[in-house]
Amino acid sequence: MEYSLSELGRSMEPILLALKLWGDTNIGLYGKPGDMGSRNKPKTDQMNA
Repeated sequence: MEYSLSELGRSMEPILLALKLWGDTNIGLYGKPGDMGSRNKPKTDQMNA
């Protein structure tokens, strides 16, 4: 079986591409999903202070 997008589905392409661009631009603010990031983890030198 072969699947393809309808014209209605294809019409969402500019919206999805804009959303991807926004995400790529802002990924550094919070990190990737599932990545706890180093922003919220105490540094080892701070733990020993």
